[in-house]
Amino acid sequence: MVSAVSGAVTGILYPTVRLSNSLSNLEASEVARRSSLSTYGLATSRTALDKALEAGKFILENLSKIQSQLLHADMDGVVADSTAARFRRQGEIAVLLAEIDQAVSLAENNGVNLIASTSSDYVLSTTTEGGTLRVSPQPLDTPGLNIAGLSIQPLDTLSLGLDDLGIISNQDIADAHEAIDTALKIATYRFSLLEELGNVVNSGSSFLSQINNLLNQIDATNLPAGTFIDVVA
Repeated sequence: MVSAVSGAVTGILYPTVRLSNSLSNLEASEVARRSSLSTYGLATSRTALDKALEAGKFILENLSKIQSQLLHADMDGVVADSTAARFRRQGEIAVLLAEIDQAVSLAENNGVNLIASTSSDYVLSTTTEGGTLRVSPQPLDTPGLNIAGLSIQPLDTLSLGLDDLGIISNQDIADAHEAIDTALKIATYRFSLLEELGNVVNSGSSFLSQINNLLNQIDATNLPAGTFIDVVA
């Protein structure tokens, strides 16, 4: 639904249910939930987006580094006389994962963190005239990318004194490869959405022309019945 009236610019994506002339309980609950969201000013919105984008670039780089570590770990299993090399790789991967979560934590600005899996929806200002946009976070932390605790070998082998017996399965590395490949694809897609959102908030051009690229990435075939776009300008 697109209508033109004078006033602020507001873009909202949410499901609607109309069973009668009066609000259903579901509608009333959704309206109450939306109205309870705080609206963040333009400066806060822009800074939060800038921090999210900066952290996102770093996270994508770290995911690529983990991919490289896994490739080396695979080779270590072939050429090394023991599994010590893989234990070193595990430690290096753990550091890279910790850096990802730290980057997400540092992306918070005045209560807004657009890349944390613990965040909820925000209403961000898009113009100095009072335009707003409700957005959902795009998690880039290890829980959000389903790679928390990623491991290429059982962590109890050192305590058992089995680190030199070659018991680390190549399947562990294969599973880690798959998890990181999937995480990188998801992170790349979510980062692209943040970039489009950044264009909306940071650009001085028309809201509708800027939001168009973002909305075009939504696959309508995957939306639940009754979902619609309501933009008032």
